[in-house]
Amino acid sequence: MFNWIIKSTQNIRINLAYPVYEATAKAEHALLADIRFSTKALAEEIEALMKAPQQEAFTLYQVPISKLSINVSKMSAELSACRVNLSVFSRSYKDELNLLYELNNNLKEKIKVLYSDKEEAYEDLNKAKKEIERWHSKSQRTYFFGNGGKALPRHSLFGQSFGDLDAYKDDRTEANEEIQSCNREIGRIKGQITTVRTKINGAKLDRQRMYDLRKQGLNAGNLKKTLLETEKQLCRSQAETKQLETQCTNFLEAARYRLGVASREAEIARIVVLKNNFIATFDESEAKSVRKLTHRMAWLRNH
Repeated sequence: MFNWIIKSTQNIRINLAYPVYEATAKAEHALLADIRFSTKALAEEIEALMKAPQQEAFTLYQVPISKLSINVSKMSAELSACRVNLSVFSRSYKDELNLLYELNNNLKEKIKVLYSDKEEAYEDLNKAKKEIERWHSKSQRTYFFGNGGKALPRHSLFGQSFGDLDAYKDDRTEANEEIQSCNREIGRIKGQITTVRTKINGAKLDRQRMYDLRKQGLNAGNLKKTLLETEKQLCRSQAETKQLETQCTNFLEAARYRLGVASREAEIARIVVLKNNFIATFDESEAKSVRKLTHRMAWLRNH
């Protein structure tokens, strides 16, 4: 019984200590893989072999490509500016502004009508308020009794009634709603007027820009000519850039095979596969069993 307790305690302590041993063993296994399957020497050889071709490729191809890239960016900007200037000449400002002025005037007329409707609604509102005040005054400020203490009927063809008060209140509500409706519509149309005026100002600015460009000797004809010529130059530069990039790739690829870089790269790939396979053996069940047994024996020797 006593021996069983000792062995159980030992097993518990061994199991608690094992994760630290396992982590250390895994790190040592990975380090061994790095040493045994190192590709550092091959990588350094490749770097040394490709140094001269890369420098030559930079001079022959990358420098011209960089210059072409600058020109392409410059021409792209010139094309954008040319298209903007050409668009300025493609509009009939007289017709455009006449339509905008007409729209602006129509919107102003609508605003006038709405302000008139709003003023009438305020008159109706004030009239309804006065009728309500007159009704309360007539009933001597008594809600249920008035006119000499007589009860007021709900409806009456002659004399005061609560139906009259309800009608005045309905008139007041209707007038308020009409005022709010006018306010909303006035706000919406004012927004449209602001948009139209912005368009008018924009059209005037563009028209002035057209006048300024004419003073500089520009017109739709020579702008179109410039646009076409610049587009052709841009296409040629882009094609030349693509050709140089292809030549650069082919030049470096040929150097890889001529100098034995490709074979060294293949060898690196083969070593990497072997390294990964070696690392994977750490997790094999047989290897785990051996580690657990080794750890147990080492622990028992030291305790």
